[in-house]
Amino acid sequence: MRTIGSKLILSIVLLVVGGSVLLGFFTAQNSSKALLYQSEITLTEKSKDTSDYIDEHFKRKYLEIEALAKSQEVRSMDFKIQ
Repeated sequence: MRTIGSKLILSIVLLVVGGSVLLGFFTAQNSSKALLYQSEITLTEKSKDTSDYIDEHFKRKYLEIEALAKSQEVRSMDFKIQ
């Protein structure tokens, strides 16, 4: 037969372990949600920045081609000058 002291110690240990497990579970769930939310925000911002960069790159290339097309050498259609 167990004594009251050993039953009390066992109860306290089980409560502490059970509480720690529950706290760890909810902390992991919270951390997971926070990480997913933050990574979604970061990826959205990164994709917008990349889109802006590509758009700017194509705009610059278009302006370069447009300037080249406006040059007199190209407009003359004389292959000896070009």
